[in-house]
Amino acid sequence: MMYRFIKTLNLLLLSLFFVLGAKKGSAHKIPINQQVYLDSIVTYIPKMYLKNLDSLHTYLHDNVSTDYERAYLYYAVFAIHYRYDIARTKLKKKYIKEYTTYYTAYTKKGVCRDFAMLYKELCSRSNIPCIFVVGRVKTNFFGVVKEFSRLNFFTPNHAWNLVKIDSSWKYVDVTWGRVNREIKKSYFLSNGKKEKSKIKIVEGKYFDDSFENFYNKRKAIHPAFYAQDTVFTYKSSFKKIENRKVYNDNYDYEKELQKLYENPYYIYSTTFNQNGHVYSKFKSSGTLNFHILCSPQKLKRSALDPLDKDFHQEHYEFLKSLKENDLDAFYKMYLFQITKQFEEKYSKLIQK
Repeated sequence: MMYRFIKTLNLLLLSLFFVLGAKKGSAHKIPINQQVYLDSIVTYIPKMYLKNLDSLHTYLHDNVSTDYERAYLYYAVFAIHYRYDIARTKLKKKYIKEYTTYYTAYTKKGVCRDFAMLYKELCSRSNIPCIFVVGRVKTNFFGVVKEFSRLNFFTPNHAWNLVKIDSSWKYVDVTWGRVNREIKKSYFLSNGKKEKSKIKIVEGKYFDDSFENFYNKRKAIHPAFYAQDTVFTYKSSFKKIENRKVYNDNYDYEKELQKLYENPYYIYSTTFNQNGHVYSKFKSSGTLNFHILCSPQKLKRSALDPLDKDFHQEHYEFLKSLKENDLDAFYKMYLFQITKQFEEKYSKLIQK
């Protein structure tokens, strides 16, 4: 009797916690009991699965049955098990190496673009449409000074995701997700021994958040990333919603997002760069490093994705496929040079 009373009291307190969180602007859309269950799955991922991208995805994917639950698990894993690599943000650009998704999963650390790319990879493996999004977030005084000194005002400084579930695009920022409390659980084993555990509860407001909350502190470099019929101007994006100016009040974001989703390398395309530049005046060179994408030796890798002969074959096919994309003139020129160099190296590798 006492056990049932305590259990009921815990649920009531947990309900009160989430209600208070919602009043502060949190868009909590997962039932409380369901979130506790989902967070318990992520909290107790076996260590043997956690550092391997393949096994991590399989474990999370197989533990639930809906795309919404899977998308949430992929969000929660960053809040519970990953840490932001502050040291990497202080490196000079010439010393920075991009991470493969395998490497990010193996080290369980990275920065926003690493996390957003890994989240996209996890969703893609579950056939959940997901887009890598870049834009800008508000920075503190020191961040402003740093960007001013480097003339980086038109360069994106953050990355997040759009994920499509049940025919609707959801806003997700795995970098900003965090654990905000723990729940103690007690249970009895088959031998009668009592065990205690702690479930880490994730703050859910950066998963499937409302437009007003999510884009209160972010502005995207491309109008499609807002996933709204009404798009506000880039300059007025950080203002209160009633003070923003309208850029387009009949924007077909579904059509544009579908185009971006179908082209995984859209960020280098002529169409994306032209439309994005008209909207936000952003510098395409500040989004992702095209030379790193084309040069596998410039990527931080794990033992699970080595630079072996099979990889070189796959990368050679990848470079050929890039030629078929709607690439900007600059990227086309660089791709021609890097492909020629790679063909020479690849031919020597084949002869060995």
